Amino acid sequence: MPILLSSEKGKKNFAKYMKLQFNSSVIQMLQIGQKGSYQELKKTLKNIFDYCDKSEQYKEYAAYFFVEEIVRSGLKSVKDFKETSAKNLNDYFSMEERAAVMLNPYLLRYFAK
Repeated sequence: MPILLSSEKGKKNFAKYMKLQFNSSVIQMLQIGQKGSYQELKKTLKNIFDYCDKSEQYKEYAAYFFVEEIVRSGLKSVKDFKETSAKNLNDYFSMEERAAVMLNPYLLRYFAK
């Protein structure tokens, strides 16, 4: 993981990867009721951010992720959702581009705990 967080591009790509995986597992959970991958991913995210918090070198990544990928993406997602014709969040996040860039409310709820 340290190599992934050593550059701005790496940080952004890792954040997109985590959001895409999280959104995919949420969609799977909601559509077919499979909670296993969602639960495992939550544990993995906790481990990643615990590691970052304990490491002086990567401590700022947790703050970066929260500001860029939660707060800014959340504002962008709400605005975009209002402008689309999606009937619900499952439809909205079913597009891969949105799943990688926008904020899924489940991810916000995860970080709000």
